[in-house]
Amino acid sequence: MGISTISKLYSIMPQNNIYNIFLLIFVLEYKSIFGQFEFKPNLENQHCLEQMKQAELDLKADLAILKLEKPIPFSDTQKKVIEREFRIKTEYPIPFIESCYNHQLKVLLSEKHNIDFLKYTLKIADSIDRSGNGNSNEKLIIEENSIQEYIQNHISKKQKRFLRKKYGRENLYLALQIDITGRSWFYSLSRPELDVSKPIAQNARSGEQFMEPIIYELVNGKKLFRPRVRNGIPEKTMQMVKLNF
Repeated sequence: MGISTISKLYSIMPQNNIYNIFLLIFVLEYKSIFGQFEFKPNLENQHCLEQMKQAELDLKADLAILKLEKPIPFSDTQKKVIEREFRIKTEYPIPFIESCYNHQLKVLLSEKHNIDFLKYTLKIADSIDRSGNGNSNEKLIIEENSIQEYIQNHISKKQKRFLRKKYGRENLYLALQIDITGRSWFYSLSRPELDVSKPIAQNARSGEQFMEPIIYELVNGKKLFRPRVRNGIPEKTMQMVKLNF
């Protein structure tokens, strides 16, 4: 897993919780090894067959618990859709490991409702999140895929040479505050002493600090994001992104 993935995780994780951060890194590493294999129940294994039978009994008795992979960036809207519309209790275990019980439960739900159950409920959840009525993390709404790319595309060759001469090729970290309208506000530009156990704001104020007008003008007050939404209510957030020239 690359540094960019860890940086993205850091920007969306609840701060002051180093356990959650390292646990998510472990889950991503686990998925990178095992996620490429599609789970298939072993029909020759008695324990697996018993689990599958138990899933059928639990579903009929309204006792079934469906386990889902926790999405990154996190949104629990699919969980709410499943629990509200289909009356199935749903959990996000960490780490998520598929089982014969869980696999059979998804098969039975798909057969019962004549749909691909997970794809159908995820589509509904995505629609709710996009409308701003669910839960979603902040997301860029510009053409570029990252703030780094946005800055690179909006500075001239002369400005790029100037920045490279001024800062060299060492990484800088730009901290942004994102308000409830999705506008970004310059917080700091620094070479911080990164510590993932500390909040973004504290990291952003550590190390050598810079005020760079070229970067400031490109990001300050600009509507670059769709804000994070929790239960239909937009929230303020912070991001720290890596820059180099």
